[in-house]
Amino acid sequence: MCGVIGVAGHGPVNQAIYDGLLLLQHRGQDAAGIATEDRGRFYMYKANGLVRDVFRTRNMRSLPGLHGLGHVRYPTAGSAMNPEEAQPFYVNAPHGITLAHNGNLTNSRALQREMYALDRRHINTDSDSEVLLNVFAHALQDLGAASKLESIRAQSPRAQLSVDEIFAAVSMLGERARGAYAVAMQIANVGLLAFRDPFGIRPMCLGYLETDHGTEWMVASESVAVEGLGFKRLRDLKPGEAILIDRDGQLHQQQCMPSQGLHPCIFEYVYFARPDSMIDEVSVYDARLKMGALLADDVKSALRLGDIDVVMPIPDTSRPSAMEMADRLAVVALIPKRQCSVVDRRHQFGIRLDRLVIFLNRTRKISAYLIDLADVVVHRDLVEHLAFAVVPLGDLAIHVQRGIGHAGLAVVLGMQGAEAQRYLRMQRVLEAQHRDAVGVLR
Repeated sequence: MCGVIGVAGHGPVNQAIYDGLLLLQHRGQDAAGIATEDRGRFYMYKANGLVRDVFRTRNMRSLPGLHGLGHVRYPTAGSAMNPEEAQPFYVNAPHGITLAHNGNLTNSRALQREMYALDRRHINTDSDSEVLLNVFAHALQDLGAASKLESIRAQSPRAQLSVDEIFAAVSMLGERARGAYAVAMQIANVGLLAFRDPFGIRPMCLGYLETDHGTEWMVASESVAVEGLGFKRLRDLKPGEAILIDRDGQLHQQQCMPSQGLHPCIFEYVYFARPDSMIDEVSVYDARLKMGALLADDVKSALRLGDIDVVMPIPDTSRPSAMEMADRLAVVALIPKRQCSVVDRRHQFGIRLDRLVIFLNRTRKISAYLIDLADVVVHRDLVEHLAFAVVPLGDLAIHVQRGIGHAGLAVVLGMQGAEAQRYLRMQRVLEAQHRDAVGVLR
């Protein structure tokens, strides 16, 4: 899970990218980076940490240009501690390219060996994003070499990189790369490129802003970044589609890889995305409300409603689900008055839970059902923290209701003394997200 943003404007874009990254901070807290382009030269700054800590005034002043990329990282490949794996990535040939990537390649190791043995390209980190960048760069270089040969034979100077060549390189990438990827790239002196994998697993939306100088464009992982900066959300990129905003601000679009249907990651709606985002025309907030309503129906059929005193969301992403569930069950939704920060859920989680434990200790006569609807499994340490913090509260009966099942979670909670667990069935999760039985978005 990472956050990606790209802006093609008519004025300096560094501040807009910074502000957009703040709006996407919930998607990754381990590293942040910005790369801009000014008259064919790239300027980049990236480091481990939160956006507000990584960028100082001096760093922002060193990022001139009318085009740029930004990235916040949650590492799912490589090392969380290696600052070299912070994005954007850069490669100098051909033309000069920077990349910001959200997703995972399932064949990155095989591709890395191919790149070295066949393409003679060296990958310097364990990041699959660097592999993806070099796969694209090599494809673009091969296409450019063929065009250069034609121009030599015709005794004419080499023409500028064409839109068709760029889209052809994306198609060639799609033939080699396997997995989930939503990508934004800059090509020096050409423009801003963005594309999405053939299954549409990772999100990418497009927005625009009309100004006195012309149309400015933005791509981002979530609509909240687009709309938060005053842009209008135009649409989501289709599975396998690529778009290019050239130096003149013209939008080019093409289906570069055959679409395999729209299969967005379910955890975008359960946990990753902000509730005020729209992903593939589905409101994240509405999907979470629906999951809460569906789980309430399951609970009504399986448990005695008189035994349920409170519904408690852990972590904060489950608030809409918990409130809807409490409303359907006609019980109290135990929501702390102070909203937890989304800057780093792992740190804030423990703080809020400690306060909640203090509250429950004062009312230990009640028999409480703990209804947990979000993806705590993403951070297994949180599950253990939850079990240790809540279970030793004397005569409280703890029942855990979860949005999505996980075999390992049952073991953890069972060891810590949770009395019962129930899960929202996958079919119900898909129903809440407007999908059919095989997971395709309707």
